[in-house]
Amino acid sequence: MNNHLLKKIAVLGLLNVTLTSFIAPAQANGFSGESDSEFSLIAGDKVFLNSGGNFEGDPNDFSDDALIFANNGFTMNNLGNTILPTKRNSIGGILTDANNLKILVDNAVAVNSSNPQINAPNNPYKNLTPPPQVDEPTVNIPGYEDLITEELSKRDADTNGVSFNAGANPINNVSDWNRFFPAPGSVSEPTVVNVTSGLNIPGGVNLANYIINVNGTVNFNGVSSLDNVVLILNNGGINLGGTQFNNSAIFAPNTINMNSTARFSGDSLIVSGSDVNFDGATVTTSDEDKLRVVAQGSITYNASLDSRSTLLSGNDVNFNAQTTLHGFIAAQSDIRCNSYCSVVGVSNEPPSNEPPSNEPPSNEPPSNEPPSNEPPSNEPPSNEPPNNPIFAD
Repeated sequence: MNNHLLKKIAVLGLLNVTLTSFIAPAQANGFSGESDSEFSLIAGDKVFLNSGGNFEGDPNDFSDDALIFANNGFTMNNLGNTILPTKRNSIGGILTDANNLKILVDNAVAVNSSNPQINAPNNPYKNLTPPPQVDEPTVNIPGYEDLITEELSKRDADTNGVSFNAGANPINNVSDWNRFFPAPGSVSEPTVVNVTSGLNIPGGVNLANYIINVNGTVNFNGVSSLDNVVLILNNGGINLGGTQFNNSAIFAPNTINMNSTARFSGDSLIVSGSDVNFDGATVTTSDEDKLRVVAQGSITYNASLDSRSTLLSGNDVNFNAQTTLHGFIAAQSDIRCNSYCSVVGVSNEPPSNEPPSNEPPSNEPPSNEPPSNEPPSNEPPSNEPPNNPIFAD
């Protein structure tokens, strides 16, 4: 982040708030630095799979395997209903040993402790008990102000931020909002608003291109949308309701809740100094919709639809969703899957520091190139198996 932007942030006072409920970034148990781990689930203590799960994704695609690291051990109570990544032969069949036990891929489930606590009754896998012992992966649970700095560095904040007193300008509906609240900025230069009290956001309000610093609580009274918005609460928690978020970030010292209809698209971020109860979903599970959820406390994951998410918790992650998470989970303590836990591994790329795109859609006309008159090929299809490192003869 350049010095010019740091001076802007200092002028705005956005980094001078007192947030005593936030703890310092976690450094114990290897939780420091960006994760480039092969694992998709990383627990600083233990992993509990109480109702089975699927961690293999596409059986013929090793790249989406969700490998599990459980530092001090694991409990897997329903292995008959648990699909772990297995080695396969050239036609996709699961490899087994002489006792008909399925052979796991390397480090499908791994530990660091030399004396892990393991509970895996009725185990159908060969190399699960005992599990391989590996070096503990490095994960970062970022600090609150670090994440604010990261988000603000993407946006060229205007030093002439405006103050807004919601007490003197009460907002009860969209008409009030349009009348009283400062006008939005642009994608490249959002309007900075310092709200001197709490803020009510009526249903139907569409916020775009703001940095809003609230010295109080925020209430979403109905369904609204946020596009390229950074919303920073100086105290309290927040219920996001069924709000729609695109390329936006929410910061709250206390618990963050939401409804099952909340949706997140683009590169969006949720940060809590306490707990996050995630009941919403991302719009898609593609690379275009990446949500990060960071909590100094616990994360309870109840996603209403399949989602593309990274979950980073300074305590536990409780996975209760009946849907699939495409992404990455790290908890300084335990990962507890209380429902059928379905996780698809994806690349753990660091978040982009690029500002949100404002590129208009292409106006290029469709191609008028005539179709090819080449006859179709009569070459017979190849019988060679796909080139996949996970396959083994």
